[in-house]
Amino acid sequence: FSFLRRGMSPNLNLMTLVGSDYFSKIVTTKDSSGSIYDEDDEKTASYSFTITNYDLSILTLEKNVVGSTDADSFVFEITLTSSDELYNGNIKAILNGADEITIEFVDGIGQVTLSANDSLDIYLKTGMSYTIDEIDSQEALDVTYTIDNGDTIAGSYMTDTLTNDTTISIENNYETIDITGTKTWDDADDQDGKRPDSITVRLLVDGEEIEYVVTEYAVENYSTTYDGYDITNSYTPEKTSITVVKAWDDSNDKDGIRPDEITVVLVKNGEATDQTITLNAENNWEASFTDLDVYSQGVAIEYTVEEVSVDGYTSEITGSMAEGFVITNTHTPEETPETPTEPTTPSAPEENTPSETTTPTATTETTPSTSTTETSTSDTTTETVETTVKTGDMIMDCIVICIRLWNCSL
Repeated sequence: FSFLRRGMSPNLNLMTLVGSDYFSKIVTTKDSSGSIYDEDDEKTASYSFTITNYDLSILTLEKNVVGSTDADSFVFEITLTSSDELYNGNIKAILNGADEITIEFVDGIGQVTLSANDSLDIYLKTGMSYTIDEIDSQEALDVTYTIDNGDTIAGSYMTDTLTNDTTISIENNYETIDITGTKTWDDADDQDGKRPDSITVRLLVDGEEIEYVVTEYAVENYSTTYDGYDITNSYTPEKTSITVVKAWDDSNDKDGIRPDEITVVLVKNGEATDQTITLNAENNWEASFTDLDVYSQGVAIEYTVEEVSVDGYTSEITGSMAEGFVITNTHTPEETPETPTEPTTPSAPEENTPSETTTPTATTETTPSTSTTETSTSDTTTETVETTVKTGDMIMDCIVICIRLWNCSL
């Protein structure tokens, strides 16, 4: 120790005392009244100093954790008793060999917080009694205090008297198991594109002897089943159907060339598939493609239809996936000329023979009649003309004969 006079060299009146130099208590007085010395007071009077040194021991606490726990810190309550009196005051401690901290004791109790693998050196008066109690350690299945002499104490706390430097290892032993599960997607290889990028699984604890259960946060559009720790998410891809109707525009099959049935091919995203349906009179010329996927790799599929060509008909397709498709086949019947009626055979013309007259009457003139038979054909008309000509010749002959007879009578 050095005794200094203000402004004087620190080596003046140097005095050395032998003994422990850390845990000590100094009481200074400046008069017989026992007033405590204030270092800022002027040293104008004589002073007396009482310096008490104690044997010092270091209590080292080491925190170890075996297994896995959610806890990132552990709280210890330390109780100190000296000469059967609870200690009040501050105690110096060094954390992990570097950081100096102060532990405050009130009514003998102080608290300190350690993390896994921390080490804390607490400087205490030799002979002090102490109790170390880990607070909220019930989650640990096994807590042990191991003293450096090899003694092990099981339980959440231990009590002892510090007689020399002592190291106590406080170990929390969390019995652990590995929980392994698999995720299975039953969704046709994400055909509809509904699978999420990730899922969240919770680990639940049930009962005193820990029984773990896994549960999954709901995944939209999927149902979830569990088999132990294995999780299966299932999704049934959407399906649709497309109806096709056949219409005929052929004057009710006037030409008789309408086929008994036609074939329609399903077209998927512009490419013909091997799926076909048959339309005929039995199904009233209507059928459907069923159980069709709505999506492929998450993209909506575009469906159309094609008809296998029908001889003699043109084809037109109208409609949509939602409304269905109508295939109209058109054929214009050929115009047929009317069949002419058979001509009738004309009857032979009657010959007009002039009656025999012995005595013609001079005053009487006979006007020949012309017999004409009309028909509707050109050949018949020609025959009529020829007949008319022959009849006219006969009449002329009759006239000549009559004239001659007339002349004879004169």
